[in-house]
Amino acid sequence: MTYIPTFKVIREDVGIYLFYAGKNRKFFEETRRSKALFLDLPGFTASKTTFEADSDIARQVHRARAVRRYLNNPTDNPRPQGASNYPTEIPTNGRRVDRTFLADVINSRILFQEIKKGDLVILTPGNHYDPVLLGEIATEWEPEDHLTIEEFREYTVPYRKVKWVQHDLARSDFAREVGRHMQNRRAVTQISEEYYENIFKLIYPRYIWGNISKLDIFSETYSSNDPTATYEASFLIKYAIALFVATEKGEEEKFLALDKAVAADLYFDPAIVDQMIQSFGSPGGYVGRFKGAVAAVFVAGVLAVALSDEIQDVSQVHDEVVTEASKQADDTQIDFTPYANSLRAGTDDELREKYGRQAQAKLGLTLEGTTPPEIRSREVHER
Repeated sequence: MTYIPTFKVIREDVGIYLFYAGKNRKFFEETRRSKALFLDLPGFTASKTTFEADSDIARQVHRARAVRRYLNNPTDNPRPQGASNYPTEIPTNGRRVDRTFLADVINSRILFQEIKKGDLVILTPGNHYDPVLLGEIATEWEPEDHLTIEEFREYTVPYRKVKWVQHDLARSDFAREVGRHMQNRRAVTQISEEYYENIFKLIYPRYIWGNISKLDIFSETYSSNDPTATYEASFLIKYAIALFVATEKGEEEKFLALDKAVAADLYFDPAIVDQMIQSFGSPGGYVGRFKGAVAAVFVAGVLAVALSDEIQDVSQVHDEVVTEASKQADDTQIDFTPYANSLRAGTDDELREKYGRQAQAKLGLTLEGTTPPEIRSREVHER
């Protein structure tokens, strides 16, 4: 069976948030275990109308503070009452607004009103080099989503369901500007969109975001003693991009009539390639960022055929790749039919035998992996 990679289709209006799991990260492990984001507000009972007005949120925060006082010292503090018995105003210290209280109100609104399904959250561990906890918001919030925490006893908290993304990235792996953002200790903070791609490229080996697509191509072995070791793999990628360009122009028949090397030189368009990084340190690989939502899917399809097991029926391999690519393209509302036909015609035994086999023999080239090639390469040099 051919390995056909799945692309992450990211909402164009996606948000990325930093989440600080309680004072001194005291709820970090509880958040990891429960797959739930929640604030340190025991007894905060939310309904669909709670977040319509700050006054309703403030009333719940007042009650949560009363619950906290009671849990800390039940002898000197009364048992908390129902939320309707608490004020709707934000308290002041003299003439100044209680900023901690106001922060609880704002954080509640962000967590349960502004953060949407599919948004990303990043939780940083105490150690600079330990893996960060990164998740995708799994569902929209519902009123029944209340969680029981041992420390809060019978007082529940509303929460957001999270699906953790598997990775092995530390804060030090991200760009310096993003790393500085991760030092923020506010409970919920949205990261500036200018840093989104730096985060996406480390988390997702393959993704589509608007009109940009990205593909990681992995190398399992590499000998720096052979200066031509990357030739076949690099040509495969160039050929795949050139075939994509020819297909976009409606000139795939002209492309296919030419010798492969001539066709690749004639049709390769660097404008399609927004960025191509080669990172080799055994292991390593290529990181490609392309203009066009379907470009990386197409390149992945060509590589999947070229690197497939030689004993498989070629037409069957083509059909597998085309079916998967079409399904993924449906998520972006792209008609993959012309690309599918070009893919079938442009990938053949010559491509597999002359380039695919050599790319596997010299580099162990594969589409399967999770750690970005640039991180894999860097880790080798740091050992």
